[in-house]
Amino acid sequence: MQHILYFHLKEVSNANNILVFTERSNISIKVDNETFRINNDCMIFIEKNCILDVTLLNNHRPSLIFLSDNIMNEISKIISVIDKFAYIKSNAKKSKILIRKANQEDFILFNNIKSEFGDNIITYDKISGPQLIKITSILLGFDISELTFILRKTKLTYRDKVIAILSQDLAYDWKVSNVSDKLYISESSLRKKLENEKTSFIKLLTTTRMNHALNLLVTTDLNVNVVSFKLGYKTTSYFIKRFKEHYGITPKQFLRQRTLP
Repeated sequence: MQHILYFHLKEVSNANNILVFTERSNISIKVDNETFRINNDCMIFIEKNCILDVTLLNNHRPSLIFLSDNIMNEISKIISVIDKFAYIKSNAKKSKILIRKANQEDFILFNNIKSEFGDNIITYDKISGPQLIKITSILLGFDISELTFILRKTKLTYRDKVIAILSQDLAYDWKVSNVSDKLYISESSLRKKLENEKTSFIKLLTTTRMNHALNLLVTTDLNVNVVSFKLGYKTTSYFIKRFKEHYGITPKQFLRQRTLP
């Protein structure tokens, strides 16, 4: 029987790390010219800043949890305490995506975290110690050497710090001054640091919001008006304009393309 193509996303980037539970969905992910066919009941970890082609091969959507870099830094500290001998094996697969079969404990922990945070990006200011341990427990189910390889690459740039702050509340009307105050530097210094990293505040704000817009449209049944509101746009028409500028199609066109006749 031929699979139904539920949606196909081409060359999308992820500003935050992503933990995915496929549940009843079957998906295909292409990253760095390598394609992974992933069946139901699998746990997936995707490193931030990947360029992904994602195809959902049936009518069941996976569940996603977004993890900011400051969360990953804390998890790295916990793992170093739990497993002082964690190291990168010379033959470890240095992949940006980790995949394994989920077990019953994963199912319970993942759904517990998802029920507490919903579709919000999880940042360090929002999470409790027990919640952090739950996420760490899921990640420890992956190959420790491959996971350590990814965690050791997690170095907070100003780009990452800004994204982590924006991710705390994407509905907030963020200004450069709000973020610079949280980082205890001047607006001009922040602009300069971002310029040195080949980006800007507006670009990061738009990209972070658009990435999450795609997540909400794909993994929830929220309509465009609600998605627009959750991402801090004062009018739906302006959100649609920004979405089309970013992805080349409107949100409604994207939703129509998720299923093939």
